[in-house]
This record gives sequence, structure tokens and C-alpha cells, in this order.
Amino acid sequence: GMLKGRAEGIREGLVKGIQEGIQEGVLNGQREVLARLLALKFGVLPSAAQERIACATHDQLAEYTLRVLSAETLDAVFD
Repeated sequence: GMLKGRAEGIREGLVKGIQEGIQEGVLNGQREVLARLLALKFGVLPSAAQERIACATHDQLAEYTLRVLSAETLDAVFD
């Protein structure tokens, strides 16, 4: 009983940890792609832009990445 419960708890913890790791990896990939696109279009990114990217959610990163195509200034990407 107790050993089975402990084993299940460990398994659930591992699964949750793996899922969180995958999600964080996806976010880091999105951040890297956005930063590279912005640097290609606008040059060296100021620290404020780097911080916005680092703190952005998945949805924000997706929106910013789409805006790179039409934005004429770096500020326009984040507004």
C-alpha cells in the first residue's frame, strides 16, 4: 500500500517535471527565434527589449514574432 502510493507519487512527479521541462524548452526556443529575428531586422537589441523577451509568455512571444514582419521599429513589435 504505502510503497505503491510512494511509487505512484514519484512517477507523477517525474511526469510533471518532464512536462514542465518541455514547456520551458519550447519557450526558450521561441525567445531565441524572436531575439534573432529582431537582431537581424533592427541590429543589437537593447537590454529593455531583451528583458521583454525574457519575461514574455508563450502567447506574447507568438504575437511579437508575427509583428516582426510588419513592424518598422523595434518599439512597434512590443506595442
